[in-house]
Amino acid sequence: MLHLPQHLLDYRIASSSKTEDLLTLGRLFSEVGDYASTIQQRDYTLMARMCRTRLRKIERELLRRSAIHTPDDILIIPPVTTSSTVSSLVRNLSTLSVSELETLYRQRPHRIEARIAEGREHLTLFFESRIIDELSRRTPIDLTEQLKIDYCLFIHRIETANLSAILNLPLGDPKDSLPFDPYHSYTPTELIALLTLYQSPRTLIEREILIETVDYSLDLLAATSPSELQPLANLTANLAELQRRKMAHCPAWLPRLLTTTITCWRRSPSVPDTDMVFPLLTAALINRTPSLERQAQRIINRCYRIALTIPEVIISLSDKTLKNYCQLSTLIVSLYIATIYSTYLNRFNISKLTIGWHALITNFSKSSTFIVSTSELIQLHSVATELNCFSSLSYSLQCYLMHLLAQHSMARILQATVYLNTVERNYHISSVAV
Repeated sequence: MLHLPQHLLDYRIASSSKTEDLLTLGRLFSEVGDYASTIQQRDYTLMARMCRTRLRKIERELLRRSAIHTPDDILIIPPVTTSSTVSSLVRNLSTLSVSELETLYRQRPHRIEARIAEGREHLTLFFESRIIDELSRRTPIDLTEQLKIDYCLFIHRIETANLSAILNLPLGDPKDSLPFDPYHSYTPTELIALLTLYQSPRTLIEREILIETVDYSLDLLAATSPSELQPLANLTANLAELQRRKMAHCPAWLPRLLTTTITCWRRSPSVPDTDMVFPLLTAALINRTPSLERQAQRIINRCYRIALTIPEVIISLSDKTLKNYCQLSTLIVSLYIATIYSTYLNRFNISKLTIGWHALITNFSKSSTFIVSTSELIQLHSVATELNCFSSLSYSLQCYLMHLLAQHSMARILQATVYLNTVERNYHISSVAV
């Protein structure tokens, strides 16, 4: 049930009332009343009637003052006076006054139109939630500011309830989700981890995090010069896959950007071919280009042949040299690609890949000379998760990997934290399915 605070109900509408306060109250009673009238319950019916009564008094007083020409003027949306992106606006919210924040909140219909024109997801409230967070931290200096804060808080509650009903998603608890930090400079790897974590949102809060991550990623791609897009190919492919699955709207230029990036890579590669497997497969699926799939398949089969040599090669990795570091990384990524994309292999020997996985983990678990990165730990654990479907892997070695990832997470490495959340989430889903 939506309850209005007592100071709103006790507000006396009189000739001495400030025009600005009456306009704010008029908007509040109008929108709350419209929402309450859509719910067929006695309490909401009474609230809708009360809001209409107070709105009529406010309209008469404002018309008497010539503050408005018609009752509809109360709901006039202020024009947008800046062309700043949402990301830049979020970072500057703390510099705005309460009145400016309230005006910014009321401009949501303009933002929706702009997002539709850009091809971005418009069924979202993540920016409005940032405004509410900022308003919640403010201490009003007078009644005018208090009314503006109340207006934004109540309208946001209504819009959140409507969005939850439209998307058929429960609101969720913020404590159960890993929040998106608009002040953090995310790397492409971190963005991909967040997109993977929330690619199938269970609550409205998780979906809002997903859309905000997509928005940040699109801004990053738009700000990157064409010559530097190859390292962002996987991020581009992840966004294109979300668009293909209809999980988030993305601009029409995104698939073309993916195709252009792949074309540039084929002409003059600046990243390893193992980094292009997912982009190639995604582009092949979107554009229906078999040649891209065949190229990805050749890379996967080459990785499989390298992965088969792990037990023999690992024996020679005894001294701490840069060459051996690079060779170890090559073995890990080859094993990862061969396992994750096993459906594209010409042949698939589970037992040999299992032996290779054990050899890799045993090697660096008993040696202090090799330092494995967070990405490599995640790849090794992902391989274990996949191979566990077909064979039995050492439980102690899997726990060892999770222990290392937990240490990385405690060291505030976001990629490790997100992955651990993903593992916990998948475990919960599998437990519920069983």
